[in-house]
Order: sequence, then C-alpha cells, then structure tokens
Amino acid sequence: MAIEAYVLIETIAGKTREVANSLCKVEHIKAVDIVAGPVDIIIKLDAVDMTAVGEVVFNEIHAIRGINRTITCLVK
Repeated sequence: MAIEAYVLIETIAGKTREVANSLCKVEHIKAVDIVAGPVDIIIKLDAVDMTAVGEVVFNEIHAIRGINRTITCLVK
C-alpha cells in the first residue's frame, strides 16, 4: 500500500533555498514548498510503505546539508 507523508523541515539560517533545491532532486518527493512560519520547508513524499518513508527521511533528506530538524506527518 502506498504511503503519503508531509515532512516539515527547519533549516539553518540562510540555507533554505539551497536545501529546497536539493530536495527537488530526491526521487520520492512530489512537492517542495518554502513557507513562512515555525518551519521553513514543507515537502510531500510518496513511498511504497512506512519503511520506505523512514529510509527516504533518514538516508536522503537528513543527508542534505543545512537541515536542522524534521517532523514527519503521515497522511491517513
């Protein structure tokens, strides 16, 4: 079963645009939006299952320089 998730991303000051550009290159990310508020970027992620969501977040998203913190919200 396919899983959708939103990932809220807080970046290091001055790195938001650079992080957003890097996120656009990640295969399972379907949308990248820079926002104003308590987080800097919100992405939409599609994956085959919960394990795949975790792998994308930990192995690909967290590997991008300039990311300070993430919160993953699964879509029901």
